[in-house]
Amino acid sequence: APTGRTAKIDKASLAAVAAATNGETVLLPLADGTTATGTINLVQRENGWVRVGGALAGGKGSFALGVHGTEVGGFIQKMHEIHGVGFHLGTTLTGIGENDVTLANGKRLEADLVVIGVGVRPAIGLAEAAGITTDRGVVVDAYLETSIPGIFAAGDIALWPDPLTSKTIRIEHWVVAERQGQVAARNILGQRERFDQVPFFWTEQYDFGLSYTGYAEGWDELQLDGDLTARNCLVRYNRAGETLAVAAIGRDRDGLIAELEFERRIAQQKVLGGAGR
Repeated sequence: APTGRTAKIDKASLAAVAAATNGETVLLPLADGTTATGTINLVQRENGWVRVGGALAGGKGSFALGVHGTEVGGFIQKMHEIHGVGFHLGTTLTGIGENDVTLANGKRLEADLVVIGVGVRPAIGLAEAAGITTDRGVVVDAYLETSIPGIFAAGDIALWPDPLTSKTIRIEHWVVAERQGQVAARNILGQRERFDQVPFFWTEQYDFGLSYTGYAEGWDELQLDGDLTARNCLVRYNRAGETLAVAAIGRDRDGLIAELEFERRIAQQKVLGGAGR
């Protein structure tokens, strides 16, 4: 028979943890004004479908072209164009017809199928109603515990202190959500474990693969080591001379080494700052 520790968890705490991973779909703006307005990007395939949204889905994540620099973003956009994808950037969808869509600039695109992918936002209504501190998500400490003791949050909705930058961050990716859920569960059982794992995602599009380690919401220098056109390079995203994130293309080993470097930095900060805090 299985052995181990059994803990009693009240339903309120369990519900809060489960609800903390939810998101609300961002509504698509149309000409009748029934939803919020906004600027979107469109991707069109030759086989008759249109995708609305600024990120390209593939493999285990989506890849926003503008976030990772003009070199990487431009390369990926060109790769998709070679495969028959057309981009209509910086415009707004104003209408969806039976066989086409209409853009704010007057263009009409034929489409048998329209895929809406304009994102999600954290569903923080339950947390706000419970009096939990929120700020573009549910604010948690290093143990993923909210402002109300005994209530934890994990996943897309959690805004937690990044051990590398000391800034609060929120990441919408299943790898982070899965890892946070495991740590939150252990902390509910009383283990008092910090969430200090390095964010990671990967994507595959056609025969192209990229892995991304770390988190660089804002960077001032991009270092490219290798040949991007040959799909063999390592891209470092730096701010004030410090590497915040690394993208590996055709260099999985280098990507793992970069992840190890991040983990060592976190461990050093623990020693300097005191692991018990």
